[in-house]
Amino acid sequence: MLKKAALFAVLFSFVLPVLSQNELNAYKYIIIPKKYDFLKTENQYRLNSLTKHNFDKLGYMTLIQGEALPEEVKLNPCMAATANVINESNAFTTKLTLTLSNCFDQVIFTSIQGTSKIKEFDQTYKDALEKCFVSIEELNYQFDDSLLISNNDQPKNTIAVLPVKTGEQNLVKTAAVVAVVEKPKTLPEPEQSKKAIPAVMAAVPIATGQEQPEKTVNEALSAVTAKSYKNESLTFFLIEQKGKLVAYVTESKNGYYKKGEVIGEFEKTSLAGVYRVNWKKEDQATDETIAYFDDAGNLKVDVHRNGKIELLTFLEEK
Repeated sequence: MLKKAALFAVLFSFVLPVLSQNELNAYKYIIIPKKYDFLKTENQYRLNSLTKHNFDKLGYMTLIQGEALPEEVKLNPCMAATANVINESNAFTTKLTLTLSNCFDQVIFTSIQGTSKIKEFDQTYKDALEKCFVSIEELNYQFDDSLLISNNDQPKNTIAVLPVKTGEQNLVKTAAVVAVVEKPKTLPEPEQSKKAIPAVMAAVPIATGQEQPEKTVNEALSAVTAKSYKNESLTFFLIEQKGKLVAYVTESKNGYYKKGEVIGEFEKTSLAGVYRVNWKKEDQATDETIAYFDDAGNLKVDVHRNGKIELLTFLEEK
């Protein structure tokens, strides 16, 4: 049960960012903090002003946190998303990730991680942050007021933290899972579909300070088919979404893929256990190929390399 609970928590840390990327068109403004938590002073290394500049270039309307807000944002704070930069640098490499949060303080977008090995602080932070904006640019943002939500539409059962006890340790896994939102009864049906927050997964109520019963966790897991597969260089979750199986990278030992990246989409064929696959190769090119499950439940993927077919085998993690 504990293993399944941990899987449930980790699973949504990969699914939610991917699903949420299409929802940025619902936000008219981006609020830029004056200071990021990992910096000592406001706009140190000009990172905050660089964040604003890059959002402005891509057509977003930006606001500086703490300054006077437009009247429409005062009336509906959910028109704005708030930017943040997370620093996971080490002694040799600068590593920054850009996130956007909604009016309920839920992360709705996580960029790719920007990295840099430049030695000068002002240059390395700038270089890493610029790389984060590659994934923002790919969204082709265009504000759509029909997607706007209201601060009255806040999810009632959002999971914040899932505690998992192992022996004497209490491991905490964060799972940003958006709950199913009850539709406003006062609105006509066409408007309800526009105002309600899209459901990603029904949340599981977590009893504070108590271990969750196994039945409740299993019920949540039954709503999604999620298994982990690995070989000597790659590990990924295989998750059922909208009739397809989607593979999300959890570990890439050779560094060719990023954590959370979609590496494959599997579509059923008329043959049981055989799938038509769009597989992302190590050079990021898409290989249209096939895959199947063997009698032991392991996944086999044909990959085209140098004019030949190479068989990749991924073992199911029990």
